[in-house]
Amino acid sequence: MLKKRFCSAALALCLLSMSGLAQSAAIDKLSLETRQTLMENGIIKVDLNQANMSKLSRKMVAEQMARAPKVASLSCFVEASDPAVWERLRAEGCDVRTVAGPYATVTIPIDKVLTVAEMADVQRVAVGRKLQMKMDQARPLMNIGDTYQATDKHPAITGKGVIVGVVDGAMDYRHPTFYSADGTTYRVKNALEQTYNKATTLTTTEEYDTQEKILAKQFSSDSHSMLATGHGTHVASMAAGSGYTNPKYQGVAYESDIMLVATTMLDPDVVDGVTHIFGKAAEADSLLW
Repeated sequence: MLKKRFCSAALALCLLSMSGLAQSAAIDKLSLETRQTLMENGIIKVDLNQANMSKLSRKMVAEQMARAPKVASLSCFVEASDPAVWERLRAEGCDVRTVAGPYATVTIPIDKVLTVAEMADVQRVAVGRKLQMKMDQARPLMNIGDTYQATDKHPAITGKGVIVGVVDGAMDYRHPTFYSADGTTYRVKNALEQTYNKATTLTTTEEYDTQEKILAKQFSSDSHSMLATGHGTHVASMAAGSGYTNPKYQGVAYESDIMLVATTMLDPDVVDGVTHIFGKAAEADSLLW
């Protein structure tokens, strides 16, 4: 572990020293993680013998670059000052997915990343980073118990008439808490699964839009490796679980409808998952939490 941290620090120093390269204007627009990936895939050429580091550091960085997986494309966030740039990216073979103001999630062929960064209207290119599943006692900290009781100032707020969307991983679609509190009504209205292919570095999606399809799927496809934690089921339960079979574990919006996205945990894919839920909520003409 210490060797890995030392090597990462040495590589970071090498990445930060790239401003003197010929393509520095484009490289300056890239996040450090993007620069590293391009170095590891031979897109950015760096002579480690000229880098300002020790012989041992150069050796360790070279070994890390040699071990790094070679990829065909990168899932990125791109920031642009002119929306017309999205069509130019498509013309370069990029897949522009979610667009939100000046930002977009974009799959870029790895040999086109510098081409994209060289565009005058592109401000920033950042490769997706793997997010970590971390969660603690959300409901007690929110102190929302009183909202369940109607007062002269507000009705009982239970989530009824609202859709709760959850983008996470390891979903158990059959969990009892996804039914109503009396166990008679299944509340998950839509499920989307994202699958990352390491060989192609592309994300594909599969949508389940009926109760029959969702229950037939049983578990999200990532559950074979993540079911021990059941993180997505846990998060969705805290947000919207009915507490069926055990009211002690009732969620916040326990009478809401639910939409689930089992994500790859690449942050651009997470954004795409959120976009999917917003789109489905708009189709249902429903409020979204």
